[in-house]
Amino acid sequence: MLSRLRSKVTYANVVASLALYLALGGISYAAVTLPKNSVGSKQLKAGAVTAEKVKDGSLSAKDLAPGVVAATTSPAKGEKGDKGDKGEKGDKGEPADLGFLDASHDLPGLAVAQLSIDANKFQTFKAYRIDCSAASLCTVTIGGPVTKNIEYNAWYELAVLGDPNATKNFSLTEYTTNEGNPVARYHVTNGRPSVMRTLNGRYELTFTAEFIQRVSV
Repeated sequence: MLSRLRSKVTYANVVASLALYLALGGISYAAVTLPKNSVGSKQLKAGAVTAEKVKDGSLSAKDLAPGVVAATTSPAKGEKGDKGDKGEKGDKGEPADLGFLDASHDLPGLAVAQLSIDANKFQTFKAYRIDCSAASLCTVTIGGPVTKNIEYNAWYELAVLGDPNATKNFSLTEYTTNEGNPVARYHVTNGRPSVMRTLNGRYELTFTAEFIQRVSV
């Protein structure tokens, strides 16, 4: 029996059996029995290590070759800083000089204009100009022939003295005649006399204002 079994064992049978064993279990054997740190760069084929096989966060910028763009990470959000102090409010400045209100600026015919505070009406005048071209400053300028008594003088003198009562809300109304119908009206918020001057027998008074709005008559 043993002699018959030995006659069946040949070199070819041994080689074939060993090859079959390595094919079926050789890879697992190698993976189990390879010593730690025994595989280096020389044992790896070119391109064997792909992006999918690299552990996230395991590489730093120094591990990358020159010229390779490193992946960036969002920086940690810093703490919110303290709120800064509120700046001081700047001066509105002087109104722009748009030219003196001479006779060429007068309303046509018998038309006049007048300022009023509530039911109190001031002296009529022949010319006026409203300008709100500046970002934080509106002006209304009135003017006409100089008379013996200009009611606006007292108002302007209050402003020169720094009296806060010189700042008032008022209306400017344009009429067809001295006793005629109103054709235009403007509401002036916080108007204050700022400049008064005379030239060639005419006067001109400019008010600075917080806001000027045309309203219905």
